[in-house]
Amino acid sequence: MISVIVPVYNAAETIGEQLDALARQVVDVPWEILVCDNGSTDQTRAVVEQWRAKLPQLRLIDASRRRGASAARNVGAAASGAPYLVFCDADDVVADDWLLAFSSALERAPYVGGQVEFDRLNSRGNASVTWSHSGPFVFKLEVLPDFPATGSGSFGIRRDLYCEVNGFDEDLRTCEDADLAWRIQLAGYPLSICDAEYHLRQRRSLRKIARQSYSWGTGQAVLSYRYARVIRAIGDLNPPTDPSSTSRPPIEVISSGGRWLRAKLAAAFRRLAAGEIKPLIANATWQVGHQLGRRFGKPDTNVTQIDPPPNLNDILIRVRRQPWVPLAREETARPPESAGA
Repeated sequence: MISVIVPVYNAAETIGEQLDALARQVVDVPWEILVCDNGSTDQTRAVVEQWRAKLPQLRLIDASRRRGASAARNVGAAASGAPYLVFCDADDVVADDWLLAFSSALERAPYVGGQVEFDRLNSRGNASVTWSHSGPFVFKLEVLPDFPATGSGSFGIRRDLYCEVNGFDEDLRTCEDADLAWRIQLAGYPLSICDAEYHLRQRRSLRKIARQSYSWGTGQAVLSYRYARVIRAIGDLNPPTDPSSTSRPPIEVISSGGRWLRAKLAAAFRRLAAGEIKPLIANATWQVGHQLGRRFGKPDTNVTQIDPPPNLNDILIRVRRQPWVPLAREETARPPESAGA
């Protein structure tokens, strides 16, 4: 049994496209869709109800007890009895074989991300950032640069592991996907990546981009506090040879003698010449918003701090050797009916 969990809040305009994509999924095991409504005030619930006839495995869950996507995801996980949990968002679109890929991958790995694609839902020339690249849905943050993360909009996890790490932290408003990924890896479980493709919809207005980037910047400030003990422990294991190294600019700026900056400026002028002014403005808006969020945002210091595990050095050695594990699909694989470690 697999539960697909979809947190939703005021997504009446987009959730129908996602449900249509889920209706095209074909797997040989029982599965269900749990749409977890986080207190929508638009027509989201009505749109979801219209899909019940086409998707008899669809359940609409009241997840309004606490605002936030993390809370909605946790409500969905609690409402599910399935050994495998797969998550997607209401404003994106999964590929037709997305669930098949995750069902195969979760048979072999407890925590799995997929592939992300940006072209289908984002028109060229829109006011959206341009540095996102299709491929493995993996990213790193400078707070803990050794540890990769995968987006909360497309990943799968075994229920027993989700419960072991206590799911998403509902006190985090942003960067909750990185937090979950780091806690899982610090518990000794690697991130695996399969070929489940996911079409991601980017923010399309400068106001939304600024709001999201500021929020992410503030979220990273929160993570810096939350993982301060882990960061110190890593520093004790790997003390810098140069005391000033932690405050230096990016290494490419130092080593290139100005070539890095000239290349960035040349790329910007090429986009201007091609008439791509909106993406340039979007990129600048994101960078400014993110830096402002990190510097001036008010991080919540009431979040629980994470202690480093006793085997932190072993985990660091592994993750530095192989940040994430690629999983090729096995078409004949079938997920079992009960959870297994």
